[in-house]
Amino acid sequence: MDMQALPSRFIRHLIGVFALISLLASTFLYSLATVYAASDVNYVADQFIVVNGMTFTIKNGSQALRVVIDDTTATFTVPPQSFLKLVSETGRLITDRTDIIQDCNDVGGTLTNTITIEGSQESPRTFTVNPTNIACKLSTLGNFSQGAVLPAPSASVSFPAPSPSSSQKTVVNEATSKADEAAAAAAEATKNADKAATAAKEARMKADEALNAADLAKVQAEKAASDEAAKKAEEAAVTALDAIKKADEATAKAAEAKQKADEVSAAATEAKSKADKAESLAAEAKEKAKLVASYAAEAVKKADEASAIAAEAKKKANSALVEAQDAQTKAKAAEDKAAEAKKSAKDTQDKLPKEAVKEAEEKPVEEAKPLTTEEKKIDQTARNEGFKQQAEDIKEESAKAIASDKSVVTQELGIQPDQKVEEQYAPLVINVIEKAEAKLKQVEKAKVDNFITYGTKLTLKLGAGERAGVLRSFSAACDGKLPITEAEWEAALRIANGRFPSLKDCTATKDRAFTNFELVYKRDADLKNPNDAAAINIMQFGLLPTKQVKQKDGTYKTVPNRDVDKREKPALKTFHKEFGYFPNKVTAWNVLKAIAYSGAVRR
Repeated sequence: MDMQALPSRFIRHLIGVFALISLLASTFLYSLATVYAASDVNYVADQFIVVNGMTFTIKNGSQALRVVIDDTTATFTVPPQSFLKLVSETGRLITDRTDIIQDCNDVGGTLTNTITIEGSQESPRTFTVNPTNIACKLSTLGNFSQGAVLPAPSASVSFPAPSPSSSQKTVVNEATSKADEAAAAAAEATKNADKAATAAKEARMKADEALNAADLAKVQAEKAASDEAAKKAEEAAVTALDAIKKADEATAKAAEAKQKADEVSAAATEAKSKADKAESLAAEAKEKAKLVASYAAEAVKKADEASAIAAEAKKKANSALVEAQDAQTKAKAAEDKAAEAKKSAKDTQDKLPKEAVKEAEEKPVEEAKPLTTEEKKIDQTARNEGFKQQAEDIKEESAKAIASDKSVVTQELGIQPDQKVEEQYAPLVINVIEKAEAKLKQVEKAKVDNFITYGTKLTLKLGAGERAGVLRSFSAACDGKLPITEAEWEAALRIANGRFPSLKDCTATKDRAFTNFELVYKRDADLKNPNDAAAINIMQFGLLPTKQVKQKDGTYKTVPNRDVDKREKPALKTFHKEFGYFPNKVTAWNVLKAIAYSGAVRR
């Protein structure tokens, strides 16, 4: 057997084993990398993406843990307490899901469609959209925000990765075992190479000794004039030189073998490191699986707490039945006060200049004959323009007509300040401000006072009590706040004019609205149904009922549309039947308004 060939075959064997280990470890690491390769993305500028052949914009300020784009879908993972806003500048339908807001708007004659996804309080939220080339549609039913769809009351949470499978664990164990074997073999090869190097050095030393002896013999032979001795000495010298050459070759091969053994050892160490890393990642995945289990246990605990709360609520509801008669008496008294307030509002309106009253009144034009298809299109365009003009009027009024100086407010209405009217509504103003949890500065209180007492051109038709109700609905939805900024007053005016207020941070009544809908209609709300969406909006924000009235010039104007006798009184009976008491706070009155005006029905 060729002993010099043994190290080479052994090293090649080790290299083959290392290649197999590297392949298995890298394959497993890659499988884990596809799960954990996501990194935080903070969009500091608009980012364009293409999905299903269409271009969309991820808006500045959005955040994501992961964004995966396929041929026809896009998947986003939003961090806790963050949001991601996706916009179709051409108004394409972004998704057919019902738990994601799609806000379709007409901006300068061009449709835009927007979705905003928020992460939950504690966990990321993963969602997938499947955009199509179908244009989104503006809502033309009801009197609420065009194309507005609220998200479902809860959303499922998607965690980054499940616990690794048993087959993945087996790969990690085998990779670790083979890496240890390769490391041991490499150490043995290094040891043998060191022995070979030592033997080569000894051979070189002996060859040097033989050469010296041959030289000495040659000198002695020459001195003795012996040709035979000289010849033998020459042969000995050649032999010694050959031995030196072979020793040098052995030394070089030993060094080469040691180098290859070192390389194999380093590669084996790297393979073991990768296997350790794979095992670490697997342990991390296991910990995350435990975290999921803890979340599930916490959810069960909270469900039990909710059941206990529900039982307590039922107990309180039974107690409320005993007080129903007293509540009914109070409701009658409240109705009498409302009638008195309505009379007072009429007296106030009688004091207004005829021009102001005329502007606030809208009279429909009787149509002589049914509209043709073309006339219906023109009429629908006029209605849309009416909605658009109303939004512009609300924005302008929030900037100009909401003021702390009552002379500015009354001048805008074309009337004079009236101290008697102010004294009459002072208790109502104080009640609204005191029940709000937020403390207001004097100038902010003055704006609330002027709005309730005098109102604005768009709220002239409402009484002071109705305007106070608008602010109570705003406060209930916004955790006790009252409007302060121009944007918040614009939202309050939208509520007063039956428009969706777009209060993203005001969700205190959101879950309650879905719960009350289920209690009243004995089913979940279908947000694709405009009547169901209207009911949710009214329950959450207290939107006042309105209608569009056609003017003599062919334009449309939105006006209040309350009907106490035909709508609200029957709704009051339905409310009492379902809840066992009469409305006694703003959220309850908002449920009654939804029953009366949303158009939602049981199925």
